[in-house]
Amino acid sequence: AFCADQRVQHGARSPNMREDLLGHLKVLPPGWEADNPSILALAYYPLRIVTTEWMVYGLIMNRFVKHYESFFNTGKTHMGEFEQKVILELHRWRRRSKQSIHKLRVTRAFVEHWQAREREPEAWDHLVGDLKHLEMLIEDHAQSLDALNPTILGLVQLQDMRRSILQAEDVRRLTYIALIFIPLSYVATLFSMTEKYGPGSRGFWIYWASSLPT
Repeated sequence: AFCADQRVQHGARSPNMREDLLGHLKVLPPGWEADNPSILALAYYPLRIVTTEWMVYGLIMNRFVKHYESFFNTGKTHMGEFEQKVILELHRWRRRSKQSIHKLRVTRAFVEHWQAREREPEAWDHLVGDLKHLEMLIEDHAQSLDALNPTILGLVQLQDMRRSILQAEDVRRLTYIALIFIPLSYVATLFSMTEKYGPGSRGFWIYWASSLPT
């Protein structure tokens, strides 16, 4: 309740974008003229709201970059989780970062294009600076994600090596079993043609004399 009261007293932003926009419109944007408003004057507060949301997005992206870095540094990745979840999420974040940089550049180009036609162009320098900062921020995070690619490839190769070692161990066990039972079964097949060399007969020792050396 105390935190809620503090947010109300300090004019915290509403989670509803419509209410947020109406709250901003109580103060006129730079260079506003009611009879002939400019393009940037009409788009000023929507741009400010979008810029704020991009800033939150950049902070979330930074948190996930640190999460993935700590995830790989622990060395406790599980095979199923690593292949099915982490790699897929990393590719999604890389794609999102590239799309975000493109959108920010287009938005900044729009502002800079119309800024030269404003009566007070210097009033828009802060907005352009914020957009440039967001571009650099998200680009840095994108580079951090790209830097994880060698780590990803190394972990994939490590998992493949572990899987190969386990398969080799299984083959070795099967080889030991075959080494013992294949000669025995082969000799037993040869001597099964007659009862003279069967169990309990006088010639049964010949079976062992032939199987063990084989």
